[in-house]
Amino acid sequence: DYPSARLPFSPAIFSVVVGLIAFAIWVSPQAFFHAAPRVEGGFDPTRLLGDHPGSGGGNAWYWGTVALRFIRLVAVVPVLEEIFWRAFLLRWLVREDFISLPFGACRPLSFGAVTAGFVLEHSWRDWPAALITGLLFNLVAIRTRNLPACVTAHAVTNALLGGYVMYTHQWGFW
Repeated sequence: DYPSARLPFSPAIFSVVVGLIAFAIWVSPQAFFHAAPRVEGGFDPTRLLGDHPGSGGGNAWYWGTVALRFIRLVAVVPVLEEIFWRAFLLRWLVREDFISLPFGACRPLSFGAVTAGFVLEHSWRDWPAALITGLLFNLVAIRTRNLPACVTAHAVTNALLGGYVMYTHQWGFW
């Protein structure tokens, strides 16, 4: 009923590649198609802690805040979201006794509902990227049957996006 999905390469490689693709999708409007930079909104550490990270005593506060933001972005959010969306809801919408199903088991309704929920938890500006990313992360769950692979894909995407935000100062992605 729920056949094992085998990959011709390791789940780790697959999840990293999916994370790279998802990152490219998130930044492609600005990076490749010259959409307006997303400098408004989001978490802007310069607005919170001053103009420049090297300005006097604010330097430690600036980098400490950024470090905590990255911990949240790369460690906390991927773990919590993947446990909820793919380890729990993807299977629970198939069967209430979701623990009896293998990780990655789903039906079209659960696949669509989890993707839609993932989209709706993001800003409306991010819905197209969140839609494709939600589909990709569901695919990681189905193909690898491995929660750490899902967390890795999500963490790679978020880490690269965080680096992109810090490099470009497009705080609106946060």
